[in-house]
Amino acid sequence: MPISGIEKIELGGIDQYIITGGIDSTKPVLLFLHGGPGSPEMGFVKKFNPELEHDFVVVHWELRGSGKSYNNNISIESMTIEQFISDTQELSEYLIKRINKDKIYIMGSYPGIKTIEKHPELFHCYFGIGQVADQYRSEKISFEWVIFQGVYDYQTSFIVAKEFYDQLKAPEKQFVTFENSAHCPIFDEPDRFNKILREILTKEYRTTIEWDALLDLIDTVQK
Repeated sequence: MPISGIEKIELGGIDQYIITGGIDSTKPVLLFLHGGPGSPEMGFVKKFNPELEHDFVVVHWELRGSGKSYNNNISIESMTIEQFISDTQELSEYLIKRINKDKIYIMGSYPGIKTIEKHPELFHCYFGIGQVADQYRSEKISFEWVIFQGVYDYQTSFIVAKEFYDQLKAPEKQFVTFENSAHCPIFDEPDRFNKILREILTKEYRTTIEWDALLDLIDTVQK
């Protein structure tokens, strides 16, 4: 069953907005974090990669101070990285509770990276697009990290992103090169971008099924 809607929720003491869309409400939830700060991207996703909603229930969050979440009364003091991370955690926990799942997927900008570092139990995987890398050098992480990087990305250097990936210590990692993309392969090469996402989803689904089958077998033997 399709799902679509705009919702106002309170995060970090202020009203913020999420816009949800998907052709099947049973699909995995993907929290999409736009860049900027202050640059909502839902319109670009709807225009250049509407197929994303065929594989996920996509939750576009217009972050504190952006788009529909803009408010003249938001204090400058609250516009901090720490507050964005706290808002991301609060929203992720809200979505998990609402859909009655253990985890969600997350894609996009800086607050997502730092949130999943602190709370990996909330997420299946982090999808980075146009990866910002310098501040994460030599860090060891405990979650799956997939980097989608365009060769012609001059906002976040392809070379620096690849060097970062090579030294990244993660239980699972993947660096996907897009030969015909700049900063946004999600828009420049949507068909290939979505194909890789589906492959990742299929792999995780099979792993879950195999793990459940093993637990059932152990339970049977114990009985």
